[in-house]
Amino acid sequence: MCVWIHNYLAIARPLVNLTHKGTLFTWQDKHKSVMQALKDAITTSPALISINYNSDLAVYLSIDSSWRSVGWILAQDCADGCRRPTRFGSIAWNEHKTRYLQAKLKLYSLFRALHALRLHIVGIKNLIVEMDAQYVRGMLKNPDIQPNATINRWIAAILLFNFNLVHINRCCQFYTLDYSNGNKLKCT
Repeated sequence: MCVWIHNYLAIARPLVNLTHKGTLFTWQDKHKSVMQALKDAITTSPALISINYNSDLAVYLSIDSSWRSVGWILAQDCADGCRRPTRFGSIAWNEHKTRYLQAKLKLYSLFRALHALRLHIVGIKNLIVEMDAQYVRGMLKNPDIQPNATINRWIAAILLFNFNLVHINRCCQFYTLDYSNGNKLKCT
């Protein structure tokens, strides 16, 4: 959230102080008001926009995963040339999934991100999925009966969506909000 909220650290400091070692955790009214301020700030952030389903401008789903979790950002190009986020999310893996091999984990990450955003991406004319895994494209184009039924089920579910898969070396999830440039997002 810190990249979407101006002065995040200053706002969240009372909550951070609750987590210090040796500090007694007591939830008070000031913590409740800080939590509400963070909720309000994230839902009214000038960086977040609604998807324009009537536009031909590209919508990007940037997915990045590790052995611990997957994170994604759904963003759309705007008329002013900036890419602005519409939704973001993440899912932490359970202990079993942390033992998946990298190829299986990347494919599962794509499956889970598409599944989580299914209501928001249906009807998008120009969806581009950005991932840091070149071999996912090969797995989607050449499904094989060999891997197992679970992987083939994921592939079948993924192929229900209409998107272009683009390989990027480092997923463009690290957006920063540049307040000196009119609240525009930059990928760093």
